[in-house]
Amino acid sequence: METPAFIDSFYTKFISENEEVAKMFVNTDMKNQRTMLKNSLMILMTTSLDSAESQSHLEMIGKSHSRSNYNIKPELYDKWLNCLIESAKLHDEFFDLSSETA
Repeated sequence: METPAFIDSFYTKFISENEEVAKMFVNTDMKNQRTMLKNSLMILMTTSLDSAESQSHLEMIGKSHSRSNYNIKPELYDKWLNCLIESAKLHDEFFDLSSETA
């Protein structure tokens, strides 16, 4: 299944805006990476954030993206979120302040 255009835009933006991030993705299978992000977003959009499934998924991602695993620095989380929001703005005609706040 094809990944949404905004996910492609997100990775283009996220990787191009930060040299440190670009280095992290050098040997990454980007097709798989895009699919994983799409699947994660689908889980979060289709379940309640306080559901066991969402909590378990968020905990798994938090552990895998911690300093002890992928060594993701906490300051990159805001960059990730900002790039995701900017990409959603470009591709979602209904995106508004309420969407951004959520």
